[in-house]
Amino acid sequence: DAVTNEDRFTVELEFVQSLANPRYVHFLASKGVLRDDRFIAYLRYLRYWERPEYAKFILYPHCLRFRRLLLDDAFRVAMENPRNAERAFKAQFERW
Repeated sequence: DAVTNEDRFTVELEFVQSLANPRYVHFLASKGVLRDDRFIAYLRYLRYWERPEYAKFILYPHCLRFRRLLLDDAFRVAMENPRNAERAFKAQFERW
């Protein structure tokens, strides 16, 4: 079956929004995903979600900040530590 543009939009929206969850980001780090150059390229590709015509569909705007932060090597390494993920989660929760 061919993937439709609507399917791709839905999957990419769901994925980019999942980046708002520091625990999920830590899970990706613990599996080595954040060290994969293909994943970093995908994060760069997902930059289009910051454009207003796409951003209006995002329910969890923290995901855009996390997407940008994940382009930084030091942040990706920091998210391998579960304490850092919990600190980010707590700070995020307190902000809400």
